[in-house]
Amino acid sequence: MKIRLKILSGFLVIVAMLIIAGAFAIIEFRKLSKSVESLLADNYASIEACNNMLEGLEREDSGVLLYMLGQKEHGKASVFEGDSIFMKSLDIARNNVTESNEEKYIFTLEKNYADYILNWKQLVETTDGHLNLDWYFNNMYSRFYLVKTSVKDLMKLNQESMYNESFLLRDKAQRAVMPGFVAVTAALIFAILFNFFINYYFVSPVLRLIRAVNQHHSGIKELDANIETHDEIKTLEEAIRKLIVKLDTKNK
Repeated sequence: MKIRLKILSGFLVIVAMLIIAGAFAIIEFRKLSKSVESLLADNYASIEACNNMLEGLEREDSGVLLYMLGQKEHGKASVFEGDSIFMKSLDIARNNVTESNEEKYIFTLEKNYADYILNWKQLVETTDGHLNLDWYFNNMYSRFYLVKTSVKDLMKLNQESMYNESFLLRDKAQRAVMPGFVAVTAALIFAILFNFFINYYFVSPVLRLIRAVNQHHSGIKELDANIETHDEIKTLEEAIRKLIVKLDTKNK
């Protein structure tokens, strides 16, 4: 094999290893990117919806208390605003079911919230709003607490899923890094081997050839560099031997 091909083949092997490793890394990082996007689109969206539901629920509860204290218009406005926030967020959670049993959590939440709203409507339609705190704790607050607990349960389900998914993402990130690490290690090992073969097939023969030429000048007539390869260096050895023979013939 020609020296040029030997050197070129060595570099091509290194390049091929890096290309393959880079391709694997790109594939793994794309999978990681899709997993992160999925995590944000699913669990995070549901968690954010739960936070908004809690905010809306708190406004409704404040509206109920305002209504009971005689601030009917402010109370109604607060309840309706809170209900609008809650229902929009509930629709987001309802259309983003990704976990096992999540539908059951949402069904329980809808049931408890419907019961809570029913009591609020009864308060507006059947009383003048001036009720004592006992009625509030026995009717409104207990149902408010059930709805709040249902929202928190739904949030906890998605938080735990996100936490578990984070470990999977960490494993995927490690798998994405591994091809690059393997490629660098393999390239380093191959570079050491490549350096050995360069010395064996190129540097050492050249040094032997130089040594043989120097020995010939020192009085040894026969030029023998002991070049075993059949490449340009062997051709160079034969050319130098012919040149020496030709010069020796002329000198005679």
